[in-house]
This record gives sequence, structure tokens and C-alpha cells, in this order.
Amino acid sequence: MMEPKRSAGQTEVYITVLTSEDYIPGVKALKKSLQHVKSQHDLVILIPQSRQKQLMEGLKKNRIPDLHCTVCVKEDVEVSYPEELQFEEHYWSNTFFKLRVADCTEYRKVILLDSDMLIRHNIDHLFDKPHYSAVKAGHCATPEYVKLNSGLMVLEPGQALFQTLLDCIRPAVVRRYQEGYNIGDQDVFQEAFKDWNDHPELELPETYNCFFRALRILAKQEHMKMRDIAVVHFGGENKPWSYGCFTKRNFLRCLAFIRHRQFYEMKIYVEYLVYAA
Repeated sequence: MMEPKRSAGQTEVYITVLTSEDYIPGVKALKKSLQHVKSQHDLVILIPQSRQKQLMEGLKKNRIPDLHCTVCVKEDVEVSYPEELQFEEHYWSNTFFKLRVADCTEYRKVILLDSDMLIRHNIDHLFDKPHYSAVKAGHCATPEYVKLNSGLMVLEPGQALFQTLLDCIRPAVVRRYQEGYNIGDQDVFQEAFKDWNDHPELELPETYNCFFRALRILAKQEHMKMRDIAVVHFGGENKPWSYGCFTKRNFLRCLAFIRHRQFYEMKIYVEYLVYAA
């Protein structure tokens, strides 16, 4: 396990989960953006033991250790699921490994961040927020999104929490399958705290988890500037770095921004590519 220099006695950290080499550019961009806003907290990269060798090689190749990150290796999450649901084993392993953040009991409090996020303002003050604080990400553009999004969550790890999440996997899988939807870690977090919506003190503003495609919509609704949005989330299957950072594809994307006079979106997009490269 790689343990670069970290603050002595630090009990509050950011954690991002890495299960695929494809997301290493996102991890790099996340760490660089945290450094840029002068965060005083470490970034811990949580990786599964079954893929430790490949992921460590990828992190070293991309000089991630030079960014002073801590890499934490945890065992894969064993999942018992209904036999009638036909999914590949690796799908379940990758999907639910994120729940291991609750098992990081060496830390008192963590902020879970997806590895496709860009931090644009210092968010260290979120460590003062209560356990299970999160955002209804996407609500501004899609009002029916009223449940917590696991892209950014404030959590206090503990074995009781981890066990609760494990116990919630099966009912979450069955419920989502019956509804005709895919399943993800987010559904398990929602299953574990079904009355989250009844606790308004846990809802963070959408400025802390704004999907890139909704930047302009959120700014207009909140009567604010897009530059005031603290965390930009590049959700979706295809990431800005998916086909390389400085490629014809991204050049054409920037031309499209210009054509539609989306100059600030282009600025954010290019900034993200620079960090990810």
C-alpha cells in the first residue's frame, strides 16, 4: 500500500473510489482541483484488493503519488443477490465497492466525492455538516430528482453503518429491478436512509454537486453566477477524457460551446481537461 506524506493525526479526509483504470484521469483532476482551491484535507483513493496491482500501476504511471494522495486498499464487497437477476459478478463488485467508504473507520468523518468531479471553490467547511449530508443533484433540471445523490456525501464511517448498507443491498436490488431500473451504490444509500427527505438539515445546496449540463439552469434558478458553483459533476457514461484530453473530439466540443455562446461552460470544460491530462 502506498502511503505518501499526510497530515499527522488528520481524522477528516476526502475519499474517492477507484475501481477502473478508466477513471484515473478523473482522480487526477479531482486531486489537482482540491489543491488549486487550497484544501487543507487529504484525498484518499479507495481501491479494491482484487485490482490492486493494475490500479497501482496505473496511478504510478500517471504520477498520482506525486500529488500526495493516500491510497487505501480494501477487500471487495461480497454480494448475495437473487439468482433470477442475471448480472455479471464484476458488475456487482464494482457497483457496491463504493459502500466500503463506510468501512474506513480509521477516519472520524469523510466527504465522499465521485472521481468525475471538479472542485472550483474550497469546500472544507462541509466537514462541519452532519452525517449523511448530501445533495439532490439534478433537481434544478429534473424536478423529480428528489432523493440524495451519492456523488458527494458527508459520512461518519462505522461498522454499524457498513453493515446496514450491506443489509440494504438485496432489498435495493429487488426494488430497482421490479421498477425496471439498473442498480447502483446510490440506491443502497437511499435504501439505508429512506426518510432522508424528512431531514432538511441534511440537504446541501445543489451548488455542491451540480451536473455540468445543468450549470446554466442552476445559476438562473438561484439568481447567481455560474462561477459561484462550488462542485461540477461530469456525470454520464462518456467523460471529457474518455477519448483523450486534447483530441479532435474535444476540439469540436469546444467549437460547439462557442457556436452556442456557452463561453463559461467551455472554460470549465477546458480547465477540467488540463487537470485530467
